[in-house]
Amino acid sequence: MNNLIYGLIFSALTGGLTAQSHKPNEYREHALRHEGDVVRGAKLFQSESLLCSKCHSVDGTASKAGPDLRAAGDGFGRRDLIAAVLNPSATIAPGYGTVIVESKDGTSHAGILKQKTAQKIELMGMDGILVTVAAEQIKSQIGTSISLMPQGLHVSLTRDEFTDLIDYLVSLKEPESTLEDQVGAPRDIPELAKPVELKPFFKEAFQLPRGKAETGLTSMRQVPGFPNVFLVLHQKGVIWRVEKSADLEKREIFADLGTEVFSDRGPNGLLDVCFHPKFLENRKYYLYYQVLEDGEVTTRIVEKVFNGDFTADSGTAVRELIEIKSVAEDHSGGCLDFGPDGFLYFAMGDTGPHHDPNGHAQNPKLLLGKMMRIDVDHKNAGREYDIPKDNPFVGRENFRPEIWAYGLRNPWRFCFDKATGELWLADVGQDRVEEVSLIKKGGNWLECL
Repeated sequence: MNNLIYGLIFSALTGGLTAQSHKPNEYREHALRHEGDVVRGAKLFQSESLLCSKCHSVDGTASKAGPDLRAAGDGFGRRDLIAAVLNPSATIAPGYGTVIVESKDGTSHAGILKQKTAQKIELMGMDGILVTVAAEQIKSQIGTSISLMPQGLHVSLTRDEFTDLIDYLVSLKEPESTLEDQVGAPRDIPELAKPVELKPFFKEAFQLPRGKAETGLTSMRQVPGFPNVFLVLHQKGVIWRVEKSADLEKREIFADLGTEVFSDRGPNGLLDVCFHPKFLENRKYYLYYQVLEDGEVTTRIVEKVFNGDFTADSGTAVRELIEIKSVAEDHSGGCLDFGPDGFLYFAMGDTGPHHDPNGHAQNPKLLLGKMMRIDVDHKNAGREYDIPKDNPFVGRENFRPEIWAYGLRNPWRFCFDKATGELWLADVGQDRVEEVSLIKKGGNWLECL
């Protein structure tokens, strides 16, 4: 097992060493400043030497180990595609980190997780071969933030060839006829007569040293009752308290959960914060984050309390409301807030693998791929919360009563319309388009999958 891990790390690192003679920055600048040939780029993509077509499908089937690239040009800009090819492990797509499984007979397998059930694990390597390991034969399973795509791919290409390959990737877009059938924004949006000016809200960036995965800010919320005070969350577990005015910007560490929060792989970490409707009376606030327990990613929602002068956490015992175990390590959701009705809503992703092969979002016995609604002011039935009596599936057999709506993929942000009370939610697509949904009580958003 160790040899396989070291081999992957060596592959990821030595590609960069070999590439020094080819200077990745020069390839980057060349591809940014020059136009390539799409036809030549397509031939390179399909060539045996690059193995791109071995790892990526471009027909929407997602039948290979890497992400399907049918709409790569719609989802990513030219600069992003260049960065992904030059340094694939730096900004690896969620769910596409290499997983290593060691069997009890001493054999090891590395690939992308395609399926995981109580009976088996299925991995697919760069060769496109699906390997199945029975659960009873698994000795250990380790996730990594290393891409299967080799580092230094550009070494075998001239700068012009690299630019051709990039132009081919940029050309991969949904047919216009397909986009016209989608309900949503038009393909071409006219420019405003007076462009909107974007200005940084804070004077300085919030930065932490890079860990095993790319991380960043995940949430910013105004502290109720204090118009100029904000909590700013970083994925790695740090919370800043920022006091801001026209002439002042004072920031300090409000809390550091770095030793508890898991953010090494996937879109996991400290993801959101919200405040109790009676915050000025009870000083309660709520956090949504992931931890690693016995090698498994678990989403945790907790209640904490500010101190008496609202400047820091009180340090009192944490009230753990709920834990939800993931199947894979991606699609952990990422948002919670109180609705106009005073109940706590939170959105949970299907947790993967890609395409939700186990149907988590459609399984009413699970909280995966769902929007939940709970009462945090009361406890019942051994839970740290109660179930609102008007939740849509209360009393319905085989349905978790917490569920407000289902059929979601990775709902990462939602908000309530202050004028209407409607619940709007942002969800991710599968390799192609993203989605904004108007969530209704008891609704099933199957088309999101």
